[in-house]
Amino acid sequence: MEDGKSGDTVGAVRNVLYRERRIRQRLLAQSDVERFQTYEFVDTPTLPVTDFSATLRVTPVIDGDRAFIEWWAVFDCDPTRRVELTQTLTGWFETWLESLRDEMALRPVPAEI
Repeated sequence: MEDGKSGDTVGAVRNVLYRERRIRQRLLAQSDVERFQTYEFVDTPTLPVTDFSATLRVTPVIDGDRAFIEWWAVFDCDPTRRVELTQTLTGWFETWLESLRDEMALRPVPAEI
């Protein structure tokens, strides 16, 4: 996180190195109650898109200690590349969600209160 802000502060910028690319994202909206966050790119996106924003939402699953995670983006682009760019983002989201799942599997399950 840049400028010493916490990760849940609207306007905060997270700075991530992903596959040797520096990605900076600004938090646009966040809700603990509704379990979502929306962000945008701070710098020029690594894909040829404009007006990009993405939302990640976590919904608890009643059966077991699990959650359903949705991740989607809205953006503008050259209409001839929309399908290609949508497929690229879908693949990236799948990879990142798998990484999140693997990371969470390594964490100990908290004791019930």
